[in-house]
Amino acid sequence: VTPAQRKHCKMLCYGMLYGRGAGSIAEELGVDVTDAQALLDRFRATYATATRFLKAAGEQAVRDGYVASITGRRRPVVASARGAGGGGNDARGAKAALERMAVNTLCQGSAADLVKLAMVRLVRELAAIPASDGVSGVPPPARLVHQVHDELVLEVRSDRLEAVAAATRRAMTGVAGAFR
Repeated sequence: VTPAQRKHCKMLCYGMLYGRGAGSIAEELGVDVTDAQALLDRFRATYATATRFLKAAGEQAVRDGYVASITGRRRPVVASARGAGGGGNDARGAKAALERMAVNTLCQGSAADLVKLAMVRLVRELAAIPASDGVSGVPPPARLVHQVHDELVLEVRSDRLEAVAAATRRAMTGVAGAFR
């Protein structure tokens, strides 16, 4: 996979989440709108199930007045605009904007929920790792310093690196299993 192919794919994936159109993607990728539309069409055909899911999720959120993340956390969809779509370009545009917001919230909000659950699991996992071989006054094996998107940054004692790496792997990969 070339860097250009990776960029195109990433742009299309995020474009689907953010509801970007061919014009926006064409500008970002430096291609003409016809080529961008062809990429979007091929992407949507290849991932038809995901495309249908995202469309249905946006429509349901507008209908229900809220969107819920994977853990059930809700974000309201503006009630006054729920009825939008009854006529005219402005109404269709407002409804489409709400659908895009709902899809983005579903994906980004669920990702945020999962990383928070992973952090809770990780703190528990770290507490179970012995700080030392019975020596008092030794600092804990690791501490969670920072979280950015789906990344956790830890300070780790070098003599506990393997145990902390294994605990981190278990905590971060085990979260999704709770939702199967």
